[in-house]
Amino acid sequence: MSIQTLLSKLLFVALLLTGCKTNITTNADSSNTQQPSALQVEHVVTYAYQDLPDGVHSSKFSIDVEGQSVVLLQTTPPPAEMAINIKPGSQDGAKSYRQTQRSFSWGQFSFDPTKGPVNVQVSKLDENSGDVRDIIIRPKQLSGIAYKVVNKDLANRTVQLQILQSNRKLSVEFVDDRYAVEKDLPLDALLIFADQAEYMDYSAPPAKEASDTYVVKANEGFDPQKAEQATAVYFEAGTHNLGLWWVPTKVKHVYLAGGAYVIGSINSDHAGKNGQTGYTLSGRGVISGEKFAWRADTRTQGQTVCVDKNGYSTGCPSDGVKPVDIDQNDFLVEGITLVNIPFYAFSVRPESSFPRSEVKGTVRNVKLMGMWRYNNDGFDLPANIKLSDCFVAAMDDAFKVYHNNSSVKDCVVWQMDNGGIFQFGWYPKSVDTALIENIHVIHTEWTGLNKNRGLANLTERPSTDTRSGTIKNIHFKNIYMEGPVSRVFYLRNEFYPNQSYANWTFENIHVESIPSYQELVNIKQKFGGNGQLSPDLLFNAVESLSNTASIKDIIFKNVYIAGEKMTQANATTTGRFTLTLQEGETVTFE
Repeated sequence: MSIQTLLSKLLFVALLLTGCKTNITTNADSSNTQQPSALQVEHVVTYAYQDLPDGVHSSKFSIDVEGQSVVLLQTTPPPAEMAINIKPGSQDGAKSYRQTQRSFSWGQFSFDPTKGPVNVQVSKLDENSGDVRDIIIRPKQLSGIAYKVVNKDLANRTVQLQILQSNRKLSVEFVDDRYAVEKDLPLDALLIFADQAEYMDYSAPPAKEASDTYVVKANEGFDPQKAEQATAVYFEAGTHNLGLWWVPTKVKHVYLAGGAYVIGSINSDHAGKNGQTGYTLSGRGVISGEKFAWRADTRTQGQTVCVDKNGYSTGCPSDGVKPVDIDQNDFLVEGITLVNIPFYAFSVRPESSFPRSEVKGTVRNVKLMGMWRYNNDGFDLPANIKLSDCFVAAMDDAFKVYHNNSSVKDCVVWQMDNGGIFQFGWYPKSVDTALIENIHVIHTEWTGLNKNRGLANLTERPSTDTRSGTIKNIHFKNIYMEGPVSRVFYLRNEFYPNQSYANWTFENIHVESIPSYQELVNIKQKFGGNGQLSPDLLFNAVESLSNTASIKDIIFKNVYIAGEKMTQANATTTGRFTLTLQEGETVTFE
């Protein structure tokens, strides 16, 4: 660290101690009717970690919040050796990330916004990445709403922020030699997770002193027999080598304290728990799948990988190891972070045991990253789910919208070089009602025009699949996509002739830019990637190519691309739309 940087940080801390823009207190707000769910009730809470594995602690950056140092963790692409039994000529999807030495660092703290904003200082410590030309904070749209930039000190690689709202996910990006200008993308990412105070969560932590709570201490190891007798399992701060854990029948609440780094998988999708109602997974801790091979198989406790009939690695949606796998109804997942994903990240499937109309559940303030490989899908949405305040950096479909009545709000998305953001496809189906609003897509790393790309996508595979269905009453509202975006909309029924779409509304959609085909070629040549490029591939498309299904009542309302509002007149030029409709079908631009 340079002397200038050190002096700048000391000055900032001194200003915090004397300026007192924020009222720091160790007492809960007496006007708050909720009971505190943490032993410490403070305006700002940071978390300490112990005995982290090599390479998990990040030394690339520093974050201070109200004078407190925030511990930074990181995820980097797993070595190629973690992909076992690969078919000759194929790869796990992370090759270009390894070649460019990518990383995601993150720092997490909690605060109570009712007691005022918090002051944060962020510095880049890596002085080998060249001069800093700018510092960008994303989501840009939330500047002045969720955060405020107080000062940028480019010479000292430092930015001072005020964070105004909690449960915000911010990307702090230093434009230097480790910044891909053509992609508008930092190769070393830094994320701030500014959570709300834990006593504001829906669920309080289990009582540690209760006789039916099993408190897992990092220095004692995990005892499955003690867990069998508990109704709540509480992982204290520290590193826990859990492995694949099948949550026992009696356990109704699993809690990860801030500072808990749990290496393994928490799986409650098994015969002993299927059909149960009421299950909570909460806290401020981290679940990491770093020790599992890519596509690890639950049927062997994750010791081998899923393979096809020829013995080659393959995806196995039901049996792949996932950091979180749930089959209970009326579930709550809140506050945790999932990293280093071996297969899908987050699977919830209560409709296997309950009628879809009765399914319900809530996911709030959950973060997913370290998703470097194919099949690293994000949130698999069950029926009637309420998902909010999330962050996902997926290397496959970020959200699978396959069931009725989904609500996804206030999420930040960093889409890697594979997958659709909201994926409705891969096979014909019926879905009724989804509300998707206030979504900030801060990066799309797509290097091609593959079919499974786009904000809204139904991916088709050449097949003879004759199943039928209608996906209807879908509303996207207030969506902001930053940087170059190769595709936004892709709704077609070429290979699934019985797939219909009806009553879709895209309202207040803002896309910063769509690159030209040649720009995509240049990006892939320079940085590599997994994209398919051919002049005949489509950018945006709404195409009805079937006489047995229909696409109708698709409305684009206040959709802006590169600052220009989409109309019937410019949709195929500025908007790069390919529109193919049958008689009586309608796509309108308002």
